[in-house]
Amino acid sequence: MKAQKGFTLVELMIVIAIAGITLGLGYPSMKNLIIKSRVNGYAHTLLSTVHSARQTAIMRNEYITVCASANGSSCDTDWSKGHLIFIDQNGNRELDIEDTRLNYINGINDADNVKWQSFKIAKTLQFLPTGITNHQNGTFTVCGLGKVKYAKAVIITKTGRPRVSQDSNDDGVDEGASGKPLSCD
Repeated sequence: MKAQKGFTLVELMIVIAIAGITLGLGYPSMKNLIIKSRVNGYAHTLLSTVHSARQTAIMRNEYITVCASANGSSCDTDWSKGHLIFIDQNGNRELDIEDTRLNYINGINDADNVKWQSFKIAKTLQFLPTGITNHQNGTFTVCGLGKVKYAKAVIITKTGRPRVSQDSNDDGVDEGASGKPLSCD
């Protein structure tokens, strides 16, 4: 008789138990990595948007406006749903019939949020033909699951230069333009 090769039921149960424990320990770390990656990716999408809008304003010698938009055809106030870039012929920060839509970028995951806060309290970001902002500096803050531990920001100076926030003091939370920790309130 030939000896059968294979696993016993006990050996199979041990392997399944070890695999379950390993997955159970690794899942929270993987979840954090996925959320941080998603937030970082969207922050860099916003960074690209700002660079593109600024460059277009200079190259075309026109006002370029970036506004929150859920549908890509009108401005609103919810930056989490997406944003729109357009040539603003009259500089009124609204997408009018004579304006030219340049690009629309879809929003981030529904569980995350994006907010725009500017010095001038404007709901939009506008670049002048010189490439500087229309008298506003501000910050886009992207909050993963609404939690500050997953937050990333794109900080824009009045000269129109954007940068991504960093955690300069290694406390696990990025700092904004003022050096204070970001907030997801």
